[in-house]
Amino acid sequence: MKNYSSGHKILLIMLLMVCGGVGAVMLDGRATLSGEVLASACSIALNDRFQTVRMGEMALRDFRSGHGRNTQDFVIHLDNCVMSGGIGKNAQALDPAIRIRFDGVQGAEPWFFAPTGLAQGVAVVLRDERRELVHPGKYLPAVYQKAYDQQVLKYRIEIVPDGKPLLPGDYYTSLRF
Repeated sequence: MKNYSSGHKILLIMLLMVCGGVGAVMLDGRATLSGEVLASACSIALNDRFQTVRMGEMALRDFRSGHGRNTQDFVIHLDNCVMSGGIGKNAQALDPAIRIRFDGVQGAEPWFFAPTGLAQGVAVVLRDERRELVHPGKYLPAVYQKAYDQQVLKYRIEIVPDGKPLLPGDYYTSLRF
């Protein structure tokens, strides 16, 4: 893995596509992830400057009914972070000194990230390991798994209806952390 210093800007790009099929409209997408460390005591370790998460396919009828879920997990690896006092050597820790923020266009709800493109009626929701909603532009403490001198931040991306009528088409969401 390559280490990226705090000077590198990393961008999260989520490319989600709504495409038609025989008998059902499908949702298909992927996310490209990257980020920036603001504290000099940490570095981000990514295989590539842009990290991609494939969102897969889902029938639009399942999306409408709520029976299908389109979620994907992803991780952000932080190397050599100095932990604040009192954390100890737990396998999992919440360190208020290490914070993360995801920037993107806010959707209809404060926790929605709005997509751009022809598709309508969908939004992106991001949750941390504690299943707490990530709000665009808001800092939250990093919850991480410590392993081999590396902190692993775990997140889940979910595609959800935003309350507007669903229309098929291409769309994407860009997030920066």
